[in-house]
Amino acid sequence: MNEESSSIATEENQSKTLEMTEETLDKFLKTVSVDSVYGKPVEAGDTKIIPAAQVMGGLGFGSGFGYGRHGNSHEAGEGGGSGGGGRSMSRPVAAVVASPQGVRVEPVIDKTRIAMTAMIAGAFILFTTIRKILS
Repeated sequence: MNEESSSIATEENQSKTLEMTEETLDKFLKTVSVDSVYGKPVEAGDTKIIPAAQVMGGLGFGSGFGYGRHGNSHEAGEGGGSGGGGRSMSRPVAAVVASPQGVRVEPVIDKTRIAMTAMIAGAFILFTTIRKILS
């Protein structure tokens, strides 16, 4: 591979990387938008209920490019590669209730999350106590 074709290949890789990054970012932003936080209102007579959720997300990208010749070899080096990904998740946290009597927010109590947090805190206290006793 000569220098000119290597430069073209590098530009193509960079273009593909940029395209993939933009595509992934667009999908991610749609996932964690305000539309994901508030659900479609449900009407029951004079009352309107709007579900609300906590939306969390994370995103990462990476890319790599080529290397030169191996030792005294006359073969041109090569390389490339890129990747990206993300994760989003949501959980219900409340319902907004609008009625003729006014607007109120009804929280969703996640008993499993409370129990898990208590168990983790309890384990931390237990291990800290045991460590102090043993030292």
